[in-house]
Amino acid sequence: EALNLPWLLHANGQAAWAPERPETFPPIVLGGSNAFAAQCLVRQNGEAVPDAMFFGEAEESLPTFVRRWANTQGSKPERLRQAAEGLDGFWVTGTLPDVPVRQASFRSPATQASLQPLPDVETAGTVRIAVSAGCAAFCSFCFEGYERKPYREFSVSDVLLMARRLKASCGASVAELDAFNLNTFKDLAPLIETCVRIFDRVAFKSQRADGIAACPELIDLEHAAGKGSFTLGIEGISPRMRSFLCKSLSDADLLLALKALFDRRVRELKLFFILTAHETPEDLAAFADLCQRIKGWQGAPGSCTRVVLSFGRLVRMPNTPLAFDRLFLRESDWRFCVDGIAAVCRRAQLEYRFAFDWPDYLGTQLLAACGHGHADAVVALACQGLSYHGPRNEREAAALRSAVPLENAATVEGAPPFSFVSKTVSSEHLAKRWEEEKRFVD
Repeated sequence: EALNLPWLLHANGQAAWAPERPETFPPIVLGGSNAFAAQCLVRQNGEAVPDAMFFGEAEESLPTFVRRWANTQGSKPERLRQAAEGLDGFWVTGTLPDVPVRQASFRSPATQASLQPLPDVETAGTVRIAVSAGCAAFCSFCFEGYERKPYREFSVSDVLLMARRLKASCGASVAELDAFNLNTFKDLAPLIETCVRIFDRVAFKSQRADGIAACPELIDLEHAAGKGSFTLGIEGISPRMRSFLCKSLSDADLLLALKALFDRRVRELKLFFILTAHETPEDLAAFADLCQRIKGWQGAPGSCTRVVLSFGRLVRMPNTPLAFDRLFLRESDWRFCVDGIAAVCRRAQLEYRFAFDWPDYLGTQLLAACGHGHADAVVALACQGLSYHGPRNEREAAALRSAVPLENAATVEGAPPFSFVSKTVSSEHLAKRWEEEKRFVD
């Protein structure tokens, strides 16, 4: 969407850069999970494609911002500054801020409990209910694990209050319990037991394998609530690579979790892995051993579990320790691990897939790793017609490579993107973690 925003504006006769758009044009506010990686839309002097940006969790700040905007007068920048005054997370673009912008975080789910009824469409039958905010883990590849701090669990009573209000306001029949790692939630069992009496079906987001290993009875509880497909992020293909990715998942816990799922004959098991281009023959050998174990469990009498292995290339994201890692921007850099993984899966006769085709990966990594100095070139490309409405092709990836020349560079060069934002995790901590990761210390 970073490419699609200036493309959309230009294609409809509007200037891509905010200062060049007329006062009558509605303000564009950019926030969400990828705001810290949107540096390709912001010049070094603070001019940007959006009129304002928001960093952090908007549950508490955004409603106040919108109400203020509706009741202010003056020019567009003046109204935006009045609406954002005193609120964490907001930056009105155009100039760099005089004082640091503090990343926003919220403490209570009460604001979610007062959500308005959903519109009368097919998706109105499903509501998503957050049971916590932030993530307790520090996986080195995951920017949400570093940007969404601290980890906060909501009380069961608050979550159930929200569930009942959503049920009453829109008659939802399905509830999705939402968290970065659902089975770290302390009171998950009593929460599920009550939710299944409120909704026809309860769905569950991603879970940690070590949580299942520690309490396999959770599988029975979730299965009784209607869950048949389980998704686990394994990430590294070997213990060494899981240490590099700081997944804190031992082989013993991984095997315990997988065996518990196979023993209970779950319908489907999806395992997600991240390739880093640092893999060695020893890592592939460890992965081959895991695949043979999976194939053995899958082939046992009475087994009915479909297993799907999914692989993605590592995107080095800003605000993570791996932002200090080198970039691998040639497809040949990945050939060993990609071909090796495919060969192992074929030998074990396991179903597998790759999440990114090469042009998609290259474009994503370039946009994530570029700096504010590349913004003019990226926005110009978008205004010339480069947008994203499906898998990228080689020509589009080559155009981005020309605009963002980062060959053989680390992702962090000088100050990180949006260095004027006071983040929840310091740059010093990220650098310290990277020094440990280079030694594969989890």
